[in-house]
Amino acid sequence: MRKIVPTDDPWPLRTGELSQRVTSSLHRPERRSCDTPYLAVVDKEGNIASMIQSNYDYFGSGVVVSGLGFPLRNRGKLFVLDANDPDALAPRERPFHTIIPAFMERGDIHVGFGIMGGSNQPLPHAQFVSNFADYGRNIQAPWEAPRFTIPDTGTRAIGCDILVEWRVAPDVFETASTKRPSNESSHALCDEKGTSCTSRL
Repeated sequence: MRKIVPTDDPWPLRTGELSQRVTSSLHRPERRSCDTPYLAVVDKEGNIASMIQSNYDYFGSGVVVSGLGFPLRNRGKLFVLDANDPDALAPRERPFHTIIPAFMERGDIHVGFGIMGGSNQPLPHAQFVSNFADYGRNIQAPWEAPRFTIPDTGTRAIGCDILVEWRVAPDVFETASTKRPSNESSHALCDEKGTSCTSRL
């Protein structure tokens, strides 16, 4: 397959056109929404960069910067048109988002960290910080501790369901009014549904 693709066209091959050019013997993995990379880097002098970028919704806005070939994000999708809403579309306003590149320090330990996973993100952030700062655990223990979170609904309507990792001790469920334990919440690496990912340096 050979085709000249202009850099300002984010969709050079439509699905139908591409499928006609690919033989049925080729295996194509199932498409998943993986649009949020996180990166933490430390240089030799101890400076930390904590960066997270999310195009949001596959290829973002579908608008590619002319001559540069990368798509702009479309976080503006989370604006609403209700003028009384905190996320109302208006000049100089920013929509709700969950992009949280973070830094933390305790004594001589300096950490750059980030967590991916939609509306789930603030809860694992808070649990990681609390385990490290409030309970004095070493830097690895918070990543290995079981967590709880909320299901990412893909909308601003979060709801009240709670997902808890299956590794939480059974007696915790006997004393807390939560739903049954679920393995839908991931730990340290993405689970199969990509509910949550964490990275740290």
